[in-house]
Amino acid sequence: MVENGVVEVVKQTSEGSVTLARLGHGEIVGEMALFDNAPRSATVVAVEETTLLSIDRLQIDAKIRNADPTIALLIDTLTNRLRSMQSLLGAPSLPNTVSEPGDGTLLAARAGTEDVRQILRFERQLIAGLENDQFFVEFQPIMSLETDDIAGFEALVRWRHPDLGNVSPQRFIPVAENLEAVVQLDREIIARSLSFISEANRVREEVCPSHRDCEPIHVSFNLSTVRLSDGSVISDIDAALAEHSVDPAMLKVEVNEQILIRDAQQAIAILSELRSRGIGVLLDDFGTGYSSLSYLARLPIDILKIDRSFVKAMTRSEQSKTILASICAMAGALGKDVIAEGIEKPEQARMLTEMNCSFGQGYYFAQSMLAEDALAFIRSVTPAAQKA
Repeated sequence: MVENGVVEVVKQTSEGSVTLARLGHGEIVGEMALFDNAPRSATVVAVEETTLLSIDRLQIDAKIRNADPTIALLIDTLTNRLRSMQSLLGAPSLPNTVSEPGDGTLLAARAGTEDVRQILRFERQLIAGLENDQFFVEFQPIMSLETDDIAGFEALVRWRHPDLGNVSPQRFIPVAENLEAVVQLDREIIARSLSFISEANRVREEVCPSHRDCEPIHVSFNLSTVRLSDGSVISDIDAALAEHSVDPAMLKVEVNEQILIRDAQQAIAILSELRSRGIGVLLDDFGTGYSSLSYLARLPIDILKIDRSFVKAMTRSEQSKTILASICAMAGALGKDVIAEGIEKPEQARMLTEMNCSFGQGYYFAQSMLAEDALAFIRSVTPAAQKA
């Protein structure tokens, strides 16, 4: 099942169900015939009929000690990968230490084979989806609460699989991040967002002849937390802006408070670099994280996006209403705009306007839509400058 290269067998059980091999320099691959018939190099090494993995660490310990140190490192990487899978499957955790020689203990993760197959199959489906253009972008309007004009759009990535149907971003984004496929996904979103910005502002000029008086339309997209530890995101955005000839001020990135849990200093440095180019930065789901207030003054943020849970509760909870009013007042004092997410009723829009909330987003205005429908939406809304 090894696709190419010269294989050096490091360990194989007598039953032949577990194979460790070396393919090229320092790469451990595994026999995956029990999963499916597709050749696949994998971090997960092998399965028996009822196990996720079965490796007798004691039997290969001598080989590891005498081999290239990278082999031992890769075995540790394998173990960490298994612990991650166990967490997803709710299985008992792997031991942190190897048992004493002679007791026959296997370094194993007992879990249902079918669950493992589903995880690996989903990973391959995601990669194939990227290769076959199954991912696309929809745009949801962000409206000015004061003027009822279009301020911009949020670009939202979608995945329509031929067998799975519409797959939730909550399901595929974490997997894409784990596989580092999120880099390719981000590049696709950036390119499609910039293309839409050009088209959206061209249509804007059509419906607003005195376009100098009309506010231009921006587009924001969600930047993966993983990319904020990768400096290449800056060069990716720079290259895309140059290719599409778009003013950086028309593009905005949305981040969430997970940046505070990871490498906050690195994230702040990257966001500051983006802002220096004129790209706006939005803090998404504001109010749901424990560090919002303590980090707010420190983060290079232009706009706060209030989590939809507060908007949903504001008409029936005085406490939620008070929290919203306080956030809007605080943001105003700090010179930051506010976008309220999840607006579904006119009463919510009215109350937020009274709180001096700048912008709103939600089904009350419009659902997310394909680019051509978003352009039609722009044509249907009279710009504020034309109302005067």
